[in-house]
Amino acid sequence: MALTSEHPTARSRLPPRILVIDDNPMIGTIVRRMLERWGYGVAVVESGREALEHVRTWPPDLALVDLNLRDMYGGDLVRQIHAELGADAPAMIILTGEDDAAVDGTVAVCQKSAGMNALVPLVQAHTRRRRRGRLR
Repeated sequence: MALTSEHPTARSRLPPRILVIDDNPMIGTIVRRMLERWGYGVAVVESGREALEHVRTWPPDLALVDLNLRDMYGGDLVRQIHAELGADAPAMIILTGEDDAAVDGTVAVCQKSAGMNALVPLVQAHTRRRRRGRLR
């Protein structure tokens, strides 16, 4: 059997995939550039609708979800992704400017005001954890 990009062994050799979901193009660009410098494969979308389409065609290891998207609440998007993908849903981290933003189904919350120095360790920890889980 030939290895495809979706075969677990082949997938483990590729850079971890991160989907950034933020309706502010400037934030999406900043996060994408920073994560690409760290060696991640990154895609950026600006709406919940685009995110739902994207997770089906480019399954990420991790999704960074803005809490207040223009077309839907980030918590609703998290629930919808879990409902559609079940165990194949990516780990998800909420990106927010709000102080109290816990959302069921996410692995962490990162305050946008904390900057990229707070985001990188979260991304590293959860992509490593996710990759180990997929290879079992």
